[in-house]
Amino acid sequence: MLDTGVDVPEAVNLVFAKPVFSKTKFWQMIGRGTRLRPALFGPDETNLDHAKQNFRVFDFCGNIDFFNSEFADVEARQAPALSERLLGLQLDLLRRLDRRQQPAC
Repeated sequence: MLDTGVDVPEAVNLVFAKPVFSKTKFWQMIGRGTRLRPALFGPDETNLDHAKQNFRVFDFCGNIDFFNSEFADVEARQAPALSERLLGLQLDLLRRLDRRQQPAC
């Protein structure tokens, strides 16, 4: 399992072939599978059947038991892109400046 410095949204199978004794590292490795990937199984990004919706964990070393982790079904969500977040912050700043410059009645 590649654990640090790797971002492969196409990963649908995680294989733990070694013991992991760091809880932070364990969750970082699990996080590799949570990356969303639209159009993974086909070119139509609007069709959810073509998007990555889940992943599997193959744990050959008992890491899940070691950390006593139970995986609940959690709905994945797409994080906003950096450009989208920056635009939102810029718009918020403009709104605040606009309110400060409006004349008092």
